[in-house]
Amino acid sequence: MLNDGLFPFVRNRFYCGKLLTSGDFTIEQKYLNNKRRFLNKMMFGYGVVSGFNTYAVDDTTLMIESGFALDSRGREIILEKSLIKKLATIEGFNDIKTNKLELFVEYNEEAINPLYSLAKSDSGKEYEYNRVNECVRFFVKDMQEIAQNDKIEEKFIETQILYEDDDFQLKIQVPKSVCKDYEINVVARLEKLSESDLEFSGEWVVHVPGFVNKNGENQLTFKMNKIKITQAENFELAQSIKFEGTTIADKTTFVIKSASANFISGSRKESLKENILLPVEIKKNSKPIALIKEQISNLPVEQLLTETAGSICIAEIALVKIDARTCVINKVTRPDVYSQIYVPIQQYAVNKMLKFYQPLLTTAAVKPTTSPAAQTESDNNLALVSTFNSVISNGEVEIPITQDIKAGKIIYSDEVMHGLGTGDVFVDIGIEYVLKAKDSGVNRRIVYGDCRVFKDSLSGAIAATQAVKVLCEKGTFIVGIRFEETANISGLKIKWFAFKTPSFIGEHENDQTKECSIYVKKDTVVVEPNETVCIDVGFNNMGATALKYDIVDKDGGTVDVNGVYKAPNKEGVYEIKISCTNEPEIYTHAYVIVAKKDV
Repeated sequence: MLNDGLFPFVRNRFYCGKLLTSGDFTIEQKYLNNKRRFLNKMMFGYGVVSGFNTYAVDDTTLMIESGFALDSRGREIILEKSLIKKLATIEGFNDIKTNKLELFVEYNEEAINPLYSLAKSDSGKEYEYNRVNECVRFFVKDMQEIAQNDKIEEKFIETQILYEDDDFQLKIQVPKSVCKDYEINVVARLEKLSESDLEFSGEWVVHVPGFVNKNGENQLTFKMNKIKITQAENFELAQSIKFEGTTIADKTTFVIKSASANFISGSRKESLKENILLPVEIKKNSKPIALIKEQISNLPVEQLLTETAGSICIAEIALVKIDARTCVINKVTRPDVYSQIYVPIQQYAVNKMLKFYQPLLTTAAVKPTTSPAAQTESDNNLALVSTFNSVISNGEVEIPITQDIKAGKIIYSDEVMHGLGTGDVFVDIGIEYVLKAKDSGVNRRIVYGDCRVFKDSLSGAIAATQAVKVLCEKGTFIVGIRFEETANISGLKIKWFAFKTPSFIGEHENDQTKECSIYVKKDTVVVEPNETVCIDVGFNNMGATALKYDIVDKDGGTVDVNGVYKAPNKEGVYEIKISCTNEPEIYTHAYVIVAKKDV
């Protein structure tokens, strides 16, 4: 049944002696169909589940493969067998006005199997159809006729129109909610509305307080220079920004000032009439996928059930006109994957294949995080593992020995960074022994605790007492070894592991619920060539710690460990990345403008 509305859900109530009519059975079918279609729409959405691939057999013929899809009303669209159709015979082709069209499929019903009606005196018909065949209908439309109106997108994307006339429409779009630690895109989209042969140019500035672009600026400059596109085509520009505020705010507003925006459409020149405001909400502790799922789950049912066209686009077709009456197929492409639905049986295949596409392990330094699933990260001889509510790291350190070891001698290692940040951390150490095996191989043994316990069974074991001193404020530790008897060795190889849990957080440790960050007190400095200046850094919700300074630009000057920067002889703008030595994921940027002073 072709009913568009899924509500209300009213089912038959059967009772002894009830007189059943055709209306009762119709209601029974409608109730069951609508319940199934409601679940289809809410659980899967709409689009192609499988198949419906479309190919050009020749210049005038299409092959459409068998397929399964769900429309926006939850109805199943099933093409049991692949078919071949002449493009000119598809419904709507005679109304095509352009050389770009889209092929649609939609759910359809047709009455079949006519039978003699016993109740012809009531219906007025001698014959009634005994069955309803659920089938499909194909039709084509010009691409310009397709309405690009997604009401669900309006819930998540802030969209403002910067310019609009009969020929062009220019929009600016940003997410309404963003995650603090992830970059977002500010997107400008130009759409051609007419068949005119005009060009579009425009320039405007988006002020993004609380965010910075890749150059560390709090604004984005967009330029479109003589853009020429055809009707129904889109041209997009996108720039990425990231939250860089020194204090955490819940909201901000991006602004496009009227004085900074100018547009040219053909010979028509216009400026922005008023300021454009784009409010953005900042989520502190969220990831994009979690944020999107939360937003979608909060949508009211009536918004998810908003009716859209019941048809599914399965192909985009480009034509070439031979003459006024004849055209041939130039290219057939599949539409955007937005119309694709993935179901569990497909996800199984996806999971099987993903193992062949896993990214290689990297050695990038990453801050250990608490996670229900174990994660492994590495940085040279330092490995980090996050498991449940504790964070574990391990590594090794070698202590060279350049002097005679007598009883009572104590040696120390250099400071070792354990990678778990500041605060209370438990560290345990063991001494590694490498023994020759009978088969010319080697055997490794690691002894934790007092080595004298294994002195008789472990050749070369030393009698020593070991200890670890943790430097809580620096995130490092020092190993100490005290020899109980004379030893003739050239060095010790120490294996260590450390772990930290929430219960280890002491009263002197920074509150982990607060955001730790560093900032440059004067993030942009103007100096003369070869001049020296000190980069002054401040700390938020954390104590002063050792910093690392890196010149991002080639030949951009020099900077020492104390933040003293010497400018190069060449004028320009140079970037300095400043990060915490023990926690490199906490960083900021400073910019130095090297310019000669006006005389």
